[in-house]
Amino acid sequence: MKKTFILPIIFFLTTLSSSCKSSQNRLENQNVPFETSLMELPKIDVGTQGEFLAYCGFNLSFNTERLIPNWVAYELTREETQGTLSRKKRQFQADPNIEHCATNADYSHSGYSRGHMAPAGDMKWDKCAMNSCFYLTNICPQDRSMNAGCWQVLEDKCRIWARGKEGSILIVCGPIVKNTNNTIGKFNAVTVPDGFFKAVLQKRGEKYVGAGFVFPNEEWHLPLEYYAVSIDEVERITGFDLFHNLPDNIEEKIESEFKYEDWGLKKPEKNILEDSRFLK
Repeated sequence: MKKTFILPIIFFLTTLSSSCKSSQNRLENQNVPFETSLMELPKIDVGTQGEFLAYCGFNLSFNTERLIPNWVAYELTREETQGTLSRKKRQFQADPNIEHCATNADYSHSGYSRGHMAPAGDMKWDKCAMNSCFYLTNICPQDRSMNAGCWQVLEDKCRIWARGKEGSILIVCGPIVKNTNNTIGKFNAVTVPDGFFKAVLQKRGEKYVGAGFVFPNEEWHLPLEYYAVSIDEVERITGFDLFHNLPDNIEEKIESEFKYEDWGLKKPEKNILEDSRFLK
């Protein structure tokens, strides 16, 4: 009986080893493991079109049809916000870890900026992290004013929140795509998102607090509070199950509740979900 199992076991181990090596080759700059138990990760949906990639400072799901990420997730700590590396002389480039990626030529003269999901400002703590965030797998076509406006305001806020006494914040963000026919590209069809989302989670003492933000892919020149929503609303719009590694009873409470005061924001008279222009 033992002999009948030797070959299958050897075949299984050989296949597993080959699969691991293939994955490692694909993740050339992977310095940390892509653990599905990480709190910042959405539920890993194997049915999602794309590849999962891990880098020094963040993990992502890259959509190989749209050539933009599905989502990008990472933890930002107080120490990381104190990094001093400069983004100067860094160049956007096609990701060498996957076969099919957008190129700089696809973005050139498109009218859209190369919008970071994991921003360079959060990766100043490590050379590998800084270099990796300029891969086009971490980039989406983003309205120039929006990229330099409300999106940057939120990036700056996340760094402020990470520097608080809690010492870290969990972030997941990405594009909102409703119309897949809107594309740019000289050599590839790169989907232009209709909007963007970002959700943040922070443990404060014995409890967690969370917040969501959704933006149109255009600059409306409105205060950050206008774009703030519950994480439940972000999930409804995107279809992702965010922060699903939280215990269910905690996850349900945090994601359904959103308090502006938890994040130093003032409740607006009207928010983006009440705006008929959003995702129309």
